Amino acid sequence: ADGSKYQYNRLSYFSRINYSYKDRYLAQATVRYDGSSKFGKDTRWGAFPSVALGWKIDKEDFFPEDFLVSKLKLRASWGQLGNEAALGYYASSSLIHSGNSLNSGYVQGTGSNPWPGSIATTLENRKLQWETTDSKNIGIDYVLKNGKISGSMNYYHNITDNLLITKKLAPSAGIDDPILNVGKVSNSGFEFEINYADQVNDFKYNVGLNFSTLHNNVESLANADQAIYGEGLKYGDEHFPTQARVGTPISAFYLYRTDGIFQSMAEVDSYTNNGTLIQPNSKPGDVKFKDLNNDGQIDESDKE
Repeated sequence: ADGSKYQYNRLSYFSRINYSYKDRYLAQATVRYDGSSKFGKDTRWGAFPSVALGWKIDKEDFFPEDFLVSKLKLRASWGQLGNEAALGYYASSSLIHSGNSLNSGYVQGTGSNPWPGSIATTLENRKLQWETTDSKNIGIDYVLKNGKISGSMNYYHNITDNLLITKKLAPSAGIDDPILNVGKVSNSGFEFEINYADQVNDFKYNVGLNFSTLHNNVESLANADQAIYGEGLKYGDEHFPTQARVGTPISAFYLYRTDGIFQSMAEVDSYTNNGTLIQPNSKPGDVKFKDLNNDGQIDESDKE
């Protein structure tokens, strides 16, 4: 039996407290409490707090009146946010697949007449939990004295932990590769913004400029040597130009290192490893690729 009917439930509670003292010292505290039916009953709910603080420095008595900057605010925040988008509706449950194909049925006789059969292709995992992004940032907002120029400067550092990542199992396991909370990714950088606003008669205009930096790094995956491949260039499942590996950015480029152009068939025939042609289908004019691991063939392990 098969079908497409599913049930998915999501429930969230949200609370926030704002505080302002003399319009000078600002504070905000927020708590989200999210529940999803995608997770097992033991870890269905997640609490995600956040805190933000602000200080309007221009409100202080010591702030000079004739200063170039008329408004200046220092702010800092920390918060957490959950994510469950990587999970299917029943990823935490043990699902039974039924069918009468040669792959899932019981083969009888010559193997041409499979009988209907059922198998649990996934394992129950009650410990699956929310991915959590922990965000910290500190910044300054300013307005120059003429009121026409304003902007902000910000530094951020985000860590997403408990990433929901597929862990590869040996084919002999006989089950689908499970999704586990085993990954971590960090993002950090600076953001700069400047705006210019003015008015000519009844015409108002605003011009803005943004600049940002990003340092992205994969901190951990299911296995230290795991590679998560991007979209393949050939039919979507071959020749992957981008990968995610520990210690590198997400979707970093991994490409073959070239070693010139084959000038003749003699060069093709002489490019061997222990007598075996490394690029047996190449012809003069084709690109020559380096066999970096010296295994006698050009494959994904030769990319860098």
